[in-house]
Amino acid sequence: MCMPLTALIQAAKNKEATAARIGCLDELDRWVSTHGLRAGVMYLNSLVPYRCTALVRVYREVIYCTSAYDSQLELSGVDVPEVPLGASFSQYAIRDGSFYTDVGAHELTLRDEKLIGTVQSYMGVRMLKADGSLYGTLSHFDFAWVRPPTEHLAFLEAAALRLQKHVQPGGSADSAERG
Repeated sequence: MCMPLTALIQAAKNKEATAARIGCLDELDRWVSTHGLRAGVMYLNSLVPYRCTALVRVYREVIYCTSAYDSQLELSGVDVPEVPLGASFSQYAIRDGSFYTDVGAHELTLRDEKLIGTVQSYMGVRMLKADGSLYGTLSHFDFAWVRPPTEHLAFLEAAALRLQKHVQPGGSADSAERG
């Protein structure tokens, strides 16, 4: 049984208590079926110590946030700016299927100055549409250093597969079509 939405928000705020929480794909499905894709993003965020969780769409080499949750309740999806794909960690998640870093500005493989910015910790996976074409990424990120719970990467990949059916064929999520 799903916890109430208010309990989910409280769990997301209390990151120390939820940092080791193991996710359940059936619970993710229930959240999305009952409350929509953003509730699923909130659920995923409640499982990790990262501040934000987002689903972003790639369109013409630009990433657009279609659904996001900030556990500190300061940002919403509309606050996440459009970013050129080459200036985002999403490019590596798309290229390799998944990517994580816990010291973004110091990662040896990331020498491109465009990536040295406010996001310091990132874990993301490639997100496909139901037809198998590229949608974008599903990711956790933070503006501070966060030790990535690498065991969560496999769960995030499985979650992305479950969420495929909720991404609209035209490329949108939660009816947030752009481009």
